Amino acid sequence: MLFPSPSKENQRQKCLEGHVHLPLARIDSYVSKDGAIPLFSSFPGQSAGTALAHAGTRRRSSARRWRWSTLFGWTARFLVFAIVMFWSICKASRSTKQASGGIARRLSYGTRGGDEEMARIVEQCIEMEEDLGISASRSPSPLNTEPSAKIARLVSMLSEAATAYERMTAVVSTSYDPSTVAASYYQEEENSSQQALGCPYFFQHESALEMLPHTSSLLTPIGNSETSPAPNLWPYTCRTMIPGATGTQGGQGTASATLDNTGKPHFEPSTSLSLEMPPPLGGRTNLQGHSNILQHPYVSRPVLESNVVPRLVQPAVIFRRVHATSISFYELHRLRNLFAKERLNQQDADLLVGSIENLAARYWSIAQRGMQRTSPAFANATLGAYFLAFDFIVRAIEVLGDSMQLSAWWGKFVSAFKIDYSLFPERRHCRVSTKFQRELANRLLGALKIYITGRAPPAEDVVELKRMLFFSPHAPPVFKNAQFEEFRDQDDDFSCKIARLFHI
Repeated sequence: MLFPSPSKENQRQKCLEGHVHLPLARIDSYVSKDGAIPLFSSFPGQSAGTALAHAGTRRRSSARRWRWSTLFGWTARFLVFAIVMFWSICKASRSTKQASGGIARRLSYGTRGGDEEMARIVEQCIEMEEDLGISASRSPSPLNTEPSAKIARLVSMLSEAATAYERMTAVVSTSYDPSTVAASYYQEEENSSQQALGCPYFFQHESALEMLPHTSSLLTPIGNSETSPAPNLWPYTCRTMIPGATGTQGGQGTASATLDNTGKPHFEPSTSLSLEMPPPLGGRTNLQGHSNILQHPYVSRPVLESNVVPRLVQPAVIFRRVHATSISFYELHRLRNLFAKERLNQQDADLLVGSIENLAARYWSIAQRGMQRTSPAFANATLGAYFLAFDFIVRAIEVLGDSMQLSAWWGKFVSAFKIDYSLFPERRHCRVSTKFQRELANRLLGALKIYITGRAPPAEDVVELKRMLFFSPHAPPVFKNAQFEEFRDQDDDFSCKIARLFHI
């Protein structure tokens, strides 16, 4: 039996004296709070000191890992907190920027309870916004351009005003008559405003007055504001007075301008209610220019060329399912261009049939869903869209004739439009915008009740309704869209053409 040499035994004893006191027997490991730490390897030649050194290294690496994990944790928390604070600051600044400008309203159309009360509250809020100038969308002024353009425009306006003043003084100095001074002043003021818009002076020519369409909002004298309500429409280019026309501002207390035997305007109260109830199909008997107003592009109708046979309207195309929620500007512009022509060839006629089919299909799908709210502030946008669609369809009936095949689809088509509710009552004390909205709703309902019979309202009423939609500052926002600018240009061009024709 072999025994370890004294020198090796002494070395092992000295190594263990400085660390732990264990028996000299062979021990592979001992258990500490950090786990089992090997003291003597099963391999010969590995000392206990080496094992203890490894145990200390493990303790230091564990502490180091704990410190790094703590550092990473606090760093992540700080980054998350910084991101949240930055997002909150950006959101707050954005909300402040939006609050300083226009207020965007989001209204729910799906509510059922208290619809009438909610509609009245919302209508009052809209009126208050209009009075405060928050939601009123105004077209940019022509003076908001470069300084040189501003100066040129201002000089032009001043020169035109001076010319008008000289004409007025010349008329007064030539023959002074107290009964005619007011009429002459009214004429000169109207002429100066029209010349500022770029149209000639033509008010004295009676035949020119008869050819222009009826516009009730401008048939009010300049004078006391208590007896002369302000016009509810934007000023039209080259507009003038119509002999025999009557105002429609609420149906009471308004004044209309006519020409007496001397050719001078005088004012008399109007009692006409226009389209508050469906007007007779024969039109107004006191409108002298009825035959000429049909030349207006808002009511004009082209004729088919010889040997043109339009294709038949297909009811299946009209009653197909269309996912439509708004006005189709593309179809409206195509129909506007077709009706602006004097004659239609075969290709134009087929294109007209296809456009009418698409337009009818779109609005039939929209009418299937109905209107959630029938108050004027909400309903006028839908009623105005129905009015434009029916106007094109009924005019196409007169152009295409039997090719429309009305008996196959007209009854089903018009049954989808729910316009049989009562008219909105007039109120004595209300804002200008509220009064306009109620009058527009009443007149649109009256016109639609005529359209569903397959016939068109009087031409002068159609022109005036379109002017109310396209030119009024109180019209629904969709009709103030730039997409309708060409419709506005049509009215301006027609008025200026008549003005140049009878320029003296």
